Amino acid sequence: NNDSRNVLLAYLIQKAMVTSLDVEDRGIRRARFLVLREAAMPAILIEGGFMSAPDERRRLVGLEHRRDLAQAIADGILDYKRLVERQ
Repeated sequence: NNDSRNVLLAYLIQKAMVTSLDVEDRGIRRARFLVLREAAMPAILIEGGFMSAPDERRRLVGLEHRRDLAQAIADGILDYKRLVERQ
């Protein structure tokens, strides 16, 4: 069971996204989706925004925001990797 590692990974990616992007901190939610339960490694689902919200949709279709979002996700993953490797 990777539950505690899933939460840590989610926290670090959420922190990186909120810190580096102009996005609302919606927090972390837990769900028992099959794709997460059956993963052999830590796994999370990331909600990068809502296409149904006009302001968010405009941001999401922009290349710069998607690049920044991808960088924030990568930064969170690298923070997770550094933390786990120290243990």
